[in-house]
Amino acid sequence: MTTLRAKVALVGPAASGKTILANFLADHVTDGLSMPYRPTQGCRILETTMENHSDTALELWDVSGDINNESGWPAITTGLDGVIVVFDINQTVVDGDLDIWFRRFIKRPGVKSNQVLVFANNPHRDSATRSAVDLTGPLSKAKLVLTDVTREPEAVRAAFNALMTNVRSVVEQRRDDAERKVLGM
Repeated sequence: MTTLRAKVALVGPAASGKTILANFLADHVTDGLSMPYRPTQGCRILETTMENHSDTALELWDVSGDINNESGWPAITTGLDGVIVVFDINQTVVDGDLDIWFRRFIKRPGVKSNQVLVFANNPHRDSATRSAVDLTGPLSKAKLVLTDVTREPEAVRAAFNALMTNVRSVVEQRRDDAERKVLGM
């Protein structure tokens, strides 16, 4: 059986907790989940296998929230199978703040809403949180999950695994279509 490959990008504003989530989701956590903030430079790629699907290699692309890196985004979106949009619920975020991530990483490459997950992240344990987060506009079709990986890691993992089921289906369908094309079917 051929190993499937899936590519998922974590995108969103700077300092929203993308790197901690990426480390957790890729099982690359070594010193717990709290670490001093260091901005991601450009992009980091973490490789792992999908939970419950050991035949599927997963690349998690942890994309810098610095808009100055926008010139490199087309390379990141090439072959993208899924997107996780992350924002910090303790920062003032309005839909317009997330619009650039939607346009560049979801709309332009043609990623469908079932291949998108929005994490309303709470990486600052001692800070106040909003009781309700509601998205309007194009991201409202994606699954929205309030996350706190330090307090509820199982909920974060469950939402991620549900997304990965959808992503894997897309990757399998693409593989099957390519095989039928080669066979002239």
